Amino acid sequence: METSRPPRTSHEFLRAWKRQCKTSAEKSKLLLQIASSSCTELVYAEICSGGLLGDIVAVLSDEFQDADVDTVIMILDNLSCVEKFRLSLAFMTTLESQKCTTLLAKIDQILSNCDDSISEPKTKFAAMKQKYEIP
Repeated sequence: METSRPPRTSHEFLRAWKRQCKTSAEKSKLLLQIASSSCTELVYAEICSGGLLGDIVAVLSDEFQDADVDTVIMILDNLSCVEKFRLSLAFMTTLESQKCTTLLAKIDQILSNCDDSISEPKTKFAAMKQKYEIP
């Protein structure tokens, strides 16, 4: 995968996601590279296309590293704010839903092991977790 600059449009993101990123690790690197408020804008137009939400959740689950917990929370939160998020969520496969549940459980465990002085990330995660309809 080329790492010269992060994608700036949804078209560039999709091209990188589908053509340049051959492995789950490369896709994870791409997601972490663009993790900011622009992530929502990049994926916004294409989230419902071809199961992209499920693919992103699966990659984040498969490649999750404890050190990336804040960035992964931000990505999931940004994705949950895009138009047609709930529709995309409804069309995730059983495997993608299981990976989502696993990913959220990993994050929950990391946050529960942190001291109570970081209440803001815990509160933000709890609100975001509800959007993914995970009990």
